[in-house]
Amino acid sequence: MFVVKIANYKHVIQILIPTPIKKFRKILIRLFVGFLLLILLLGFTLSLPFVQTKIGSVITEKINKDFGTDITIEKVSVTIFGGVKLKQVLVRDHHKDTLFYITRFKTSISDYKRLYEGDLLFGSAQMDGFLFKLKQYKNESETNLDRFVAAFDDGKPSSGKFLLKADRIDLKNSRFIMLDENKEVVKDVDFLDLNATLLDFKIKGSDVTSLIQDMSFKDFRGLKVNELDADFTYTKKNIILNKFKSKTSNSSLEGTVVLKYKREDFSDFNNKVVFDVQLDNAVISTNDIYYFYKELGRNNSFVLSTHLKGTLNNFKAENLKLVDQFNSEIYGQVNFQNLFSKNEQSFYMEGSFEKVTSNYQDLIRLLPNILGKSLPSSLAKMGQFTITGTTQVSTQSIVADIDMQTSLGGLESNLMISNTQNIDNASYEGMIKLKAFDVGTLINRKDVGLVSLDAKVNGKGFTEQFIDTRIRGTLSLLQYNRYNYTGIVVDGNFKKPIFSGKININDPNLFMDFDGVVDVSKNENIYKFTTQVDYANLNALQFMKDSISIFKGKVYSNLIGNSIDNLHGEVLVEQTSYQNVKDIYIFDNFKLVSSFDVNKERTITINSPDIVEGKVVGKFDFYDVPDIIENALGSIYTNYKPNKVKKGQYLKFNFSIFNKIVEIFFPSLTLSPNTFVRGNMNSDTNDFKLNFESPEISLNEIKFEKVAADVENENPLFNTYVSVDSLKSKWYKIADFNLINVTQKDSMFIRTEFKGGKKLEDYYNIDAYHTLDENSNSVVGFLKSELHFKDYLWNLNETNNNRNKIIFDKEFKNFNFDALVLTHQNQKVSLNGLLSKNEKDLSLAFDNVNLGKIIPDIDNVMVEGNLDGQINFKQTFTDYEPYASLDVNDLKINSIALGNLSLDITGTDDLKSFDVSSSLRNKDLESFLIDGLVTFDNQNPNLNLDLKLNNFNIGAFGAIGGEVISNIRGLVSGSANFKGNLSNPEMNGRLFFNKAGLKVTNFNFY
Repeated sequence: MFVVKIANYKHVIQILIPTPIKKFRKILIRLFVGFLLLILLLGFTLSLPFVQTKIGSVITEKINKDFGTDITIEKVSVTIFGGVKLKQVLVRDHHKDTLFYITRFKTSISDYKRLYEGDLLFGSAQMDGFLFKLKQYKNESETNLDRFVAAFDDGKPSSGKFLLKADRIDLKNSRFIMLDENKEVVKDVDFLDLNATLLDFKIKGSDVTSLIQDMSFKDFRGLKVNELDADFTYTKKNIILNKFKSKTSNSSLEGTVVLKYKREDFSDFNNKVVFDVQLDNAVISTNDIYYFYKELGRNNSFVLSTHLKGTLNNFKAENLKLVDQFNSEIYGQVNFQNLFSKNEQSFYMEGSFEKVTSNYQDLIRLLPNILGKSLPSSLAKMGQFTITGTTQVSTQSIVADIDMQTSLGGLESNLMISNTQNIDNASYEGMIKLKAFDVGTLINRKDVGLVSLDAKVNGKGFTEQFIDTRIRGTLSLLQYNRYNYTGIVVDGNFKKPIFSGKININDPNLFMDFDGVVDVSKNENIYKFTTQVDYANLNALQFMKDSISIFKGKVYSNLIGNSIDNLHGEVLVEQTSYQNVKDIYIFDNFKLVSSFDVNKERTITINSPDIVEGKVVGKFDFYDVPDIIENALGSIYTNYKPNKVKKGQYLKFNFSIFNKIVEIFFPSLTLSPNTFVRGNMNSDTNDFKLNFESPEISLNEIKFEKVAADVENENPLFNTYVSVDSLKSKWYKIADFNLINVTQKDSMFIRTEFKGGKKLEDYYNIDAYHTLDENSNSVVGFLKSELHFKDYLWNLNETNNNRNKIIFDKEFKNFNFDALVLTHQNQKVSLNGLLSKNEKDLSLAFDNVNLGKIIPDIDNVMVEGNLDGQINFKQTFTDYEPYASLDVNDLKINSIALGNLSLDITGTDDLKSFDVSSSLRNKDLESFLIDGLVTFDNQNPNLNLDLKLNNFNIGAFGAIGGEVISNIRGLVSGSANFKGNLSNPEMNGRLFFNKAGLKVTNFNFY
């Protein structure tokens, strides 16, 4: 049927078309069929492998012949529609090494004629396994790429022979290597696993331009770039990356990158290739930087914006804004020189900082190691700090003109610091100002506090160990020993612990001039100085506790030695006076002389008719003397563990002590003339002897008469003997006091006897012992002892048990009171508990104790009654639990029965206030009630107590008026409030008297 239709169709045509046209139609159809057959033949021919290979061979031979290149193509596949596939394309450089290699290249040719003429015009292209090895050979100024491009280039920028264009190139599994044999490290760049899309790719002569999209690669050092986009331009003079964006797993960059150079500059890349980088927004991880620059700390990241200009070894960071993850901030302008130099000595940095906020640890993490090592370790103690100013830093020096605010205070400096490779011992010169700066914390001295200083310094050392500096300036504030000194002018040299120069102090509480040397830096150190003290208020300066403590005098020192144990020479103090609350003391002179003989035996002589006279002779170390004494006293116990002291030490001493010097340091203590102390000790034999004698000693209002003490640890009859002829005070009198002790079976037994009371009717016979337990703690125990007091015979440890003892350590910091019990018939007083720095738990208990027999005598007052109850005191660190609950049954005052008294006191946990509640009940009548609060402010008690009275019998106090007022009588009712300081409280209330009266003896009326 199809044939019929065609036949019919032809028949119609034949009828309609004239004969000449029919002939033209036949010719046209034959030409068209012939052209199709030719195309089919050409397509078939081009599909043949040997033809494709021949085509590739012809093209590459022509290019190689015309341009002198070395290009080979293993296989070419060309389609009649312009499609080209190349396999295993190899381009060798002028040293026959690989310049380019492409495993597979697929594209379409836009213009065959221009291809034949040498222009490569492609549509879209795909390159798989592309290798680009950019290399500069030894002693050559151009790269292999420059040589290759130059073969196609006639040197005219607008009409270069070589032209390659592609609408799009997709790179997969590619690699880019940059090598320079003129460098110590040959390989600069090696990008592996390179994938990218290149749009509008163009090579015109030696110029390359393209829009890079979605580039990813792994640098041979380890960094992986996940995404890179840029508008790329490469010429003989520059590389430009506009609209640059890059991302790694930890970092991201946005901005513009421009590299400017001459071809020969790449041979010295770090010093000649000029960067112009504008970072608009960057988040950079130091872990990423570490792949390229090991000098930066790790595990940090920072937000950065800046304009970088210059070469890698001399660039400026302008408008720098940097904030790291630890909130360190840097704002300003910075110039780095030779940051990538192999010669560390040439490193240099200059900065002008609007603000640097950081701390020592963060700054070390943030700055290159070469800078971090230049930071003084003492900076760590300054906490968070803020710096403004300018700095210049090299590996050898720092110039710092800065204002610094720290947690220790303010600091301004204009210093030149050198030898920064050993920064703690670096040298410096310039000006420094301290503004209320906590120097004590900086140098680890608790006695030193804030310092305000304006001075010129020239020396070395930033720590106490290395400091050696000359300083000239003023201290407007120096906190020392809890006092604020002002008006100090210093001109001298400091070196731990040396000072040489002058100090003038014009402080309200200290007028002093010092001139001389304190030099302990040599084998034979020198203490040679003169000090004139015109006025020193030692109380205000926190050296003495007396309310009045004024010292004046002149001191001359000429001592030599490197420790207190070999110090020799003399000290003279003259024109000296001292004033305290008691008197003004004038001293003519005081002279101390220390010398050694040929056998190295030392003699220390003290000569002052007002202070002390005598001498010490022997071979000894001062710091061992307390241990020698302890060993001597401890040697009487077999379980004593002696202190380690140097062998061969001994000393003898003999002094006359004058009262004047004692009154200075202990105003309440007075020694009579002819007071002596003498003795000797030996470290090898543990011998210790001490003899003390004084005709009279007064302490406050207590007077001791004929005091003598002998200590002799090797004496078989006694170790210690103390006697006091009498002790007198306004409260109590003691006479014939004797104490003797002797050691038996590793225990020292002590017995003391004395009389007491106004008429010496009381007597005391106390037996005790002292020993050491297995922990070397002291144990003082009481054997059965007698205390005859107010006609009562009390027994201490009446059952003679092995308790009733006190245990304490050798530092006297921890005490344990184990059942100290005092008894009389059915009456008992007991003490238990422990006492230490942070813990106290004491309990004092009374059981049926006659109150009148345990309290001191009070004129015209006689107290009777049975006391029961306890007083407890607990402390755990800063928490306190004070409590007292006492009851007095059948209370009588001056034979008048008042009833039963109860007293309850509870303290707060800070020990600053106490709730007080007390009542007196006589049968069914509560005659006395007091309730309220007692607080302590600066040790002064303040009251807020409410008092209620109901027919309270004031006749019990009828005799307290003495000879002036007597026969006080009557009953009192009412209420009152006592408020204010205990010494002078305010009293408000109303009292009613019933049948009351008194007698004023002098006027003889009622």
